[in-house]
Amino acid sequence: MSEQAEQTAPAPAAPGTGATVKDEAARQLVALAGGLVFIAAAVVVERAASDPDFARSLRMRAARAVEQLAGLTMRRAAEVADRAEQVYKRDCA
Repeated sequence: MSEQAEQTAPAPAAPGTGATVKDEAARQLVALAGGLVFIAAAVVVERAASDPDFARSLRMRAARAVEQLAGLTMRRAAEVADRAEQVYKRDCA
């Protein structure tokens, strides 16, 4: 039985093979993601520095998003209330 265990055991990874390549690929992926985040942050900072109304327009966008979310929530709540009213009327009649 010990002979079978020795035969099926995976060989250790030699230096410069798949394990090292995967580690390097992971490092490069992290570096790429960091670079993309840095570029996005740089664009936001550049726009904020060049546009005097950047903060105001950002607040307006946020307010509009909140308003749309509130409207959606109210519509869904009204639909639930209508369904509850129909069930109530059906059960009481």
